[in-house]
Amino acid sequence: MRKANFFYIQLLILVFITCINCTGKSPNLVSSEGGLNEVAIVIDNDLWKGEIGDSLREKLAYPLDGLSTEETALLLKQFSPKLTNNVFRYMRNIVVIETSNETEFIHVENEFATPQNVFYFRGKNVQDILELITLHGEFVESSIRFYELLEIQSKIAMAPFNDKHIKDKFHISMLIPDKYNYALISNNFIWLKRDTSVGSNSIMVYEVPISRFENSKALINNFVEVRDSITQKYIKGSELNSFMHVNHSYSPLVKKVFFEEGMDSYEFRGNWDLTNNYMEGPYLCYVFKDNRNDRYLFVDGFVYNPTQPNRDYIFEIEAIIKSIFFN
Repeated sequence: MRKANFFYIQLLILVFITCINCTGKSPNLVSSEGGLNEVAIVIDNDLWKGEIGDSLREKLAYPLDGLSTEETALLLKQFSPKLTNNVFRYMRNIVVIETSNETEFIHVENEFATPQNVFYFRGKNVQDILELITLHGEFVESSIRFYELLEIQSKIAMAPFNDKHIKDKFHISMLIPDKYNYALISNNFIWLKRDTSVGSNSIMVYEVPISRFENSKALINNFVEVRDSITQKYIKGSELNSFMHVNHSYSPLVKKVFFEEGMDSYEFRGNWDLTNNYMEGPYLCYVFKDNRNDRYLFVDGFVYNPTQPNRDYIFEIEAIIKSIFFN
């Protein structure tokens, strides 16, 4: 089951890459534009300032959990439909609000550019449109984030990092950008790191025996204990006795997720900091109960970018981890 899912994802990525590069098959479509997680909202100014705008912000631009500062899930940019240059037509993600004789929700792919997703909310009045947003808003948000993950993974697939050490040590594969480098390789621990303009992105892979991390009511406590013991050993600060640990002021957010049939998997989000230091940032960790190898496998990403928003950096880490394949 897992192999089928993995190869299905890889097929989607290959199709995505083909759509990006295959201008010969779509001569009338240009490459889409727009930043990561950016959405063009085509709507009259009055509607944007009213209930419809509030509803769109609630569904698409809610505050993300687990970040050091408040950031929204998606970045919404409003455009008036009266604009004559239609600059929004070439953005990768577009939501169009229109009054119409028909009440309908439509999703169109690659209408003006490629890759592209355009979502139409059409109604006779404000109430009709609000009901459509209530019904389909979550689908729009999850679809955009899904395709944005594919956007990242497709770019990584063009120039992937050589993950041989990870394959040999942990028997997994991941799509990792070639900008990452091995920062540390130890017995049951690997640390990958890439520098950004003002900080860094990191991914750690490590494992512990199942007996050390029991699935129980103390799941969060077990996670914090294991993670802190690993980072205290391997992730050091510049000051004496300085090391990374989970920020205990905020309880980690945890949810169960699906990666492979028969394998319990959990997502943890929260914040980290350094003892005796002022460095801090968000982390995103996936924990896999791998009964075949009598282990809990941790794939753990963290960000240090103190002067910039961290949403897209964490999103890159999510895209990397979600490309995992258990060999």
